[in-house]
Formats: sequence, structure tokens, C-alpha cells
Amino acid sequence: MEMNAMEETEKPRVDDHEGSNTKLQHLPDHLIHHVMHLLLSKDATQLSVLSKDFYSHWLSFPVLDFNYDFFQPKDNSDEAFFTYIQRIVELRGPHIKDTLQKLNFTYHRDIKSTSLHLYRTALDALMDFTMESNIKEITFDLRTTVPYRFIPQGKSIINKIVSYDKFVPLFSSMFLTVLKLTGLRFSPIVDAFITCPMLQELLINSCEGFHTIVVSSPSIKQVEVKFCVGLRVFQVEGEKLESFIFEGIRSYNTVLQPCDVDLPVCDSLRYLHLSKVKVLTDYLNEVITEFLYLGRCDLSVNLQIYNPHIKVLEMECNNQLENLVLNTPNLESFKFTASERKACTLNILACLALRILKLRDVTTITDEWLKSVLLRLLCLEDVELLTCIMLRQIILKTEILKKFSVYGCLDLRVLVLETPNLVEFNYLGSLGIYVQILSGKCSGNIRLSRNTSDHLLWYKNMTEFLRSFHHFKDITFTCSTTEDMIFPREFVWLNKIPPLYDVKHIRFQAGNIPSNEVVIRLVECLLWFVPKPLILTLSSNSGKTKTLKFEYVRRRVEERGSEECCSTLHIKCWKHFVLRVQYEGFDDEEPMKQCLEKFFAPYMRY
Repeated sequence: MEMNAMEETEKPRVDDHEGSNTKLQHLPDHLIHHVMHLLLSKDATQLSVLSKDFYSHWLSFPVLDFNYDFFQPKDNSDEAFFTYIQRIVELRGPHIKDTLQKLNFTYHRDIKSTSLHLYRTALDALMDFTMESNIKEITFDLRTTVPYRFIPQGKSIINKIVSYDKFVPLFSSMFLTVLKLTGLRFSPIVDAFITCPMLQELLINSCEGFHTIVVSSPSIKQVEVKFCVGLRVFQVEGEKLESFIFEGIRSYNTVLQPCDVDLPVCDSLRYLHLSKVKVLTDYLNEVITEFLYLGRCDLSVNLQIYNPHIKVLEMECNNQLENLVLNTPNLESFKFTASERKACTLNILACLALRILKLRDVTTITDEWLKSVLLRLLCLEDVELLTCIMLRQIILKTEILKKFSVYGCLDLRVLVLETPNLVEFNYLGSLGIYVQILSGKCSGNIRLSRNTSDHLLWYKNMTEFLRSFHHFKDITFTCSTTEDMIFPREFVWLNKIPPLYDVKHIRFQAGNIPSNEVVIRLVECLLWFVPKPLILTLSSNSGKTKTLKFEYVRRRVEERGSEECCSTLHIKCWKHFVLRVQYEGFDDEEPMKQCLEKFFAPYMRY
């Protein structure tokens, strides 16, 4: 944001004498402007008070940034903000009329009745100035509301906020390359024709009052249109279009707002995102794009897509689609989310290049379907199954698979993966499942969800489940709370053989990691699951990560705690060694580190 106090922009506070010169102010104008561009606008403005030279550079700085979030008027009033906009335009306008590059006007507040006129005047001043300049980039983010009691009787609130006439010349600017409009509201309904010949990027988000928008620009590359109430027709004409995003409006469990979207079929399109809009099957077969997203669109009940150009396809279906057949020989990634209220059959056997397959809520996926897919699609490396409730038994044998994820398939009882090249396994579900994974270089991410109040039963089930992963290279536990991983000491006496005796790196993630003595019990329990790790990592949802690295110097002559741990077993735990512990991510005076140092101190003595 520009400077808070208007009087500070009228003249520099430091005299421009020889003693006040700096190396910075002797740089060329374009370099000083580049430095100002890297600063927040308010900081760039504050730089102008250092000397007359800096003041001159600020006047000619080709960026206007008016963001109320960074504006701090002395009286905290909207009036000061709008008045300041007009003052800055009057002050700097003559200096940047021919060189203005960017204009940003961001305002997210309720407009008071006393501010309506000033708001409109400030916006009009900006629009008038942009029409007189050769501006390249414009951003208007005006998600504003007016309390109902402030609306004059018989008047339209929309007319009081934005005048469409001011935007008509903007839509045909000869110099504009980027145009971003958010929250604009016009009345009456208008048809907009955007014909800027240099326009490359267009964003129209949450705007009201457009009936038709036609974009005709030979330079257009990126178009994004979202949540525009009342929009019925959107058309793009341009042979260089690379990315197009359209999101219509569909309230939950209601009909779709109709809108005809007309795009050119051009070789340049790489990214196509369509959401909440009717899409014809013929268009899906003709469009040339590498990435296609279809989100809750109105599609044919029986949809067949024959398109050799699509490489990535993501679909989130409504409750209309019943059958989907993909004949996309170059498809490499397919992500499909079915409707929770409608079963949809999938036929993807023709996608021979498929490497990534992610399925969610697909009730038609069975054990046999999954087996046939993996036997046929020999390039498949990454499989993710989320809440596919018909799965009971997964037995797979493949050398290609590298990543396998199962989340919420609650009826799954057997999971056998003979996958020697598997490097990542992710799981969330029942602990009462038989798991066998034949891979010596795999990492595991296990989300543990406690479903019983019986402590001993919970830890017994968890222990038996985790024994399936003893040969993993490293493993990550994710729990809702730290208490889910802290078990009574008598449980160790009954189960002396730890489940993950070969794992070398263990990570534990929870909502919060305790900083008091509770962390000792947590670490002690984790070191029972993984008795001799090289690395132990603790992570919380706040993003803080603490790491302990262990070095086992030599075996102890006198073993401590032999009556409680593994002194009679062939596999020895960390307590039977002289340790060196390295702490990473801890502050020196941190209580957690002090507790852990005290805990490990007896085992670090020779």
C-alpha cells in the first residue's frame, strides 16, 4: 500500500545535500524501480522520503498499488483511503502517464453509506487515468458489500458501486496485457466484448451482471472465469490459447446455471479445466489438450471419450454418469471421483500408457476388476484407492508398481503385494487386516485411527498390524493425539518382541507434540516399536519438526533395565548400547530438549 499519511508524499523530509547521498540513489532509474518493485508498496513509498532523488524515483515508479489490507489511516476510516487514492493519482499521474505498468486496487470491506460516493469517485478517477495511460496490467479485486439499510429507496445497489461505461474503453485497450477483475457488479445486465490485441491473461472472478462475454484477442494465452452469476454465454477466439479455466455455479443438490462455453480447437491448448458446466461428448473427443479436468459437469449418462491427445484426466462426477469408457491411448494419469449416490462403471483397459490411477468413492471397483486392470496396464506405477467399499481382498503381483495407497476401504481384509520395486505404501483403515508386502526398499505412511477405549486391546491390535512392516526402510505414524501412541509399561512386559525391529527411521506426526515430561513417555514408546533406529522425527501440525539422530558406540558391559526389555532376546534394543544423540530443530533452552537430554543421559556414559 502507498504511504499512510498523505502529507508525507508531497516532499522529502531529508534535504538532498551531498552528505545524504547513498550508493543506491546513484543507480540508474530502472534499477531503483526494480528495487522498489521487490518491496511492499508502503515500503517503497517510505523510501521516497530519504532524499529528493528518491522522491523523484518514487514519482516515476510505474506501479500503483492501492490495497486496503496494507493501508493504515490514522482514523481507520474508508474515507481516508478513497481520498488518498485520488490524491496519489493527481500527484503521480503526470509522471507515469506514458510508463505505467501495473495498477492494483484491492478492497474487501462493507461500504458505509457515507463512503459510497467517495468509493465511486475513487474508482472513476482510477478508470479515467488508466484510459489516458498506456497501462499494461490491471487488477481490480472489489469484493465489497453494502448493508441493506444503506441502500437508497428505489435505487440499485449495483448501480451505486460500479459503472460499466467506465470499463468499455478498457476492454479495447491497445496496450493491456493482463486484466484481472474480481467482485464487480453491473446493472443492468451487459454484454462485454474484450478485443484488446495485446491481452495475454484474463481473469474474471465472482462478477455479476455479465450476460455475454466474448474475448477476441490474437495474443490471449490464459483465461480464467469463475462463479459469475447470470453469465449465459462465454466465447474465446484466439489461436494461442494455452490455459482455460471455467467454473460455473451449482448449489448443492440444485440445477446447474446454464452457460454456453465456446472455445477454439487449437494446437496450443495445454490445460483445460471445466467445472459445473454442460460439456458435449463431441467436444471431449475433438479438443486438443494435455490436461483435462471435469468437475461436476453435466455429461452424457453413458460417456465414451476417444481422444489421443489427453495425457492427464481428472473427473469429479455428479449423479448422472453411469458408464465411462476411456479410449485414450496416451493417457498417463487418471483421477476419478464418483458420486456418492450413483454407481458408475469404468472401462480403462484401452489406456495402455497409464502410469497413475486414483479412484475415490467408486462402488463398482471389485477385487477382480482391480486385478484385471493391473494385469493389463503394464505401465501402472502409482495406484490410490479411497473409500472403494466393495474391495475385500487385494492380491497383486507386479514388478512395475512403485506406490500403492489404500484409504478408508473398510471392508478390505487381505492385502498381499508381491511388488519388489514398491517404494511407498500409504494406509488408513482397519487394523484387523492381513498385510503382506514383499519389497525390501519400501517406506510406509500409516495413519492410525483409534476405535476402542480399551487401552490394551488398542495397543495389541496396533502391534500385530505393524509387524507386517518390520522390513520397511522407514515408517511414519500419524495419530490424532499423542496419547494414541503412549501405552502402559505393563504392555511391554507382555509383548517383549518389538514389531518394527529392522526399521531405521521412524517419524511420528500428531496435532501437538508435548514439550513437558510427556514427551519422554512418547519417545520411550516409539523406541519400543522401533528398538534401534538411526533417526527419530517428531512433527506437529504446526509444521515444527524435531529430529533425534542416534549413534550406537558399543555394547554395554552392564546392561540397564534387563528385567524390563530384551536382555534375553537375540535382538537388542537401544538400552543395551552406549549412545550418542544429536538433536536437530531444538532450541537450546527448550523444555522438550532438556527433558530428552535428562532421559538419555544415563545411556550416554561409557
